[in-house]
Amino acid sequence: MELKFRNLNADEIEVRVGNVAKDKTWISLLLYQNSRVAMDLLDEVIGKENWKREHSRDNANCTISIWDKEKQQWVGKEDTGVESFSDKEKGLASDSFKRSAVNWGIGRSLYSAPNIYLYGNSDQLKNVKYSVKEIGYDENDKINRLVITDFKGNVVFTYPKINTNNKPQNTYQKPVQKQVGQAPKLISDAQRKRLYAIANGNNEVAKRTLARYGYESSEQIKVSDYEKICNDIEAEINL
Repeated sequence: MELKFRNLNADEIEVRVGNVAKDKTWISLLLYQNSRVAMDLLDEVIGKENWKREHSRDNANCTISIWDKEKQQWVGKEDTGVESFSDKEKGLASDSFKRSAVNWGIGRSLYSAPNIYLYGNSDQLKNVKYSVKEIGYDENDKINRLVITDFKGNVVFTYPKINTNNKPQNTYQKPVQKQVGQAPKLISDAQRKRLYAIANGNNEVAKRTLARYGYESSEQIKVSDYEKICNDIEAEINL
């Protein structure tokens, strides 16, 4: 049985903060895949009826098995996950599933990502939401092009680097605040209630998501950011 899973597209990859410098002058970013992306790829390549997942050791281990038509048997690959700080049981099951998927080649190319550093005030940088705008792969499925932006669409990292010093390219600049024009429209009380309903009582998830967008309170949320924030909260709740 020969299987080939395609590389992940930019919108299928998520970005999170890795390390924060002790002197608060930089942060590192990591690329990772959501468990639902792995499920979609299995459905896309194998078919919904031709794979299954099994958990053991209280969700610490996950085995993804794929039906081998030639051998007429299930072929499984297993791996171990680590707990999530937000929801230990669900996070452990999700992580072990994603690691098992990597054994089948799903998302494995992300391990070839370059070191991603952003230089500046880490207290500000670590609370910003980042996303992959562009990504490319070479003939060996290694990442050879990468562009990361912040939630405003500003490019904060490019690879290959185009600067001449020995640091990875970091084009992050603090967004310039507009001094003139109308104040941005803020969400209504009903929209705030919906947001917390989506969070399903998990205020930590809501608070953490707001912080990534630069908000300290739901009363500050702009209408233009509202749906993206709701989608991010829902995605984390459903992990």
